[in-house]
Amino acid sequence: MLEQAQRMVDSNKWHNVTLLQTDVVEMQHLGKHFDAAVCTLGMSTIPNAERAYENMKLHLEKGGKMIIGDYQWITGWRSFFNPVVLYFCRKFGGSAANHKRSLAIFRQMHRELKHTRDRQFFMHAYRYCIGELD
Repeated sequence: MLEQAQRMVDSNKWHNVTLLQTDVVEMQHLGKHFDAAVCTLGMSTIPNAERAYENMKLHLEKGGKMIIGDYQWITGWRSFFNPVVLYFCRKFGGSAANHKRSLAIFRQMHRELKHTRDRQFFMHAYRYCIGELD
């Protein structure tokens, strides 16, 4: 994926894009801040998703945007579909505990970031949230 992304960066001459391959849970502060942090379909599979979220936030500059898109534990009447969602997500590392944690991270984003907005799809099993670091 990084090779494909690098080809896009090169072909579009994006000089302000930094691609980074690292373990977001274990990474130390890099000594610089970024204007965006993006995680798609990772929080529901990362064993320590809370630390990953904190590290993403740590590396954002003030006003930087955090974007997380992931599966979440379905609540309300739609929770009937949780076993189906888990069945399809298990082969990618998804679990009930991880899906519940990703829902908690979305709630944390709403508490800690400003101008948060989100949308839910697939019977509320998938959600993305965007917020800005204050």
